[in-house]
Amino acid sequence: MAWVGIGCGGLLIVGIIAGAFLLGAVKKKYDQTMKDFNENPEKTIAEQVVKLNPDLEKLHADDEAGEMTVRNTETGEETTITYKDLAEGKLTMKGEDGSIVQVGSGDLSLVPAWVPVYPNMENAALPFHQDKKGEVHGLLSFSTSDEPEDIVEFYESGMGGSTQSSSSLNVNDNAKISKTFKDGKKQLSMTVQRASGQATQVQVEYRERP
Repeated sequence: MAWVGIGCGGLLIVGIIAGAFLLGAVKKKYDQTMKDFNENPEKTIAEQVVKLNPDLEKLHADDEAGEMTVRNTETGEETTITYKDLAEGKLTMKGEDGSIVQVGSGDLSLVPAWVPVYPNMENAALPFHQDKKGEVHGLLSFSTSDEPEDIVEFYESGMGGSTQSSSSLNVNDNAKISKTFKDGKKQLSMTVQRASGQATQVQVEYRERP
């Protein structure tokens, strides 16, 4: 029994050490994510736009120039665009048939009616919106002086509380909350981030399948 007790104690110590290392790794990654976003939010949103769009591929980025080169995976066309313009949806490329395809739009009226519109939005942009074969997919970004918890509560109420997944972390007054809501063929994923003493940044990804 004594050896069993020693063994269990050893496992407990190993578990505590492993948990400490895991917590340290999570905190380090979180701190780096917040640092990257706060130093260059336009780049963060631009990379998200490319990630969301299956027709775009990131070739390389130049932080000093504030530019990114992307490739149209359908036509092979390459374009270099600033993080700012890409984050605001100001990218146009040719489609397979030669037509001009607008990757994003500043027209917030394109956001589906079922997506809750936060009342205190600032610097709102629609960097990505696509209506392809009946499937609507887009990304809305904005900032606000409101608390992250208030924003999350607003969307929870607007989506009827249909939370599918949720995560939150707050380190040294740097907060990040992510939630996904799903209602039938409609899905909304949101990320709310705020660094100490700065405005709250919000990204809302919506998707509606036919």
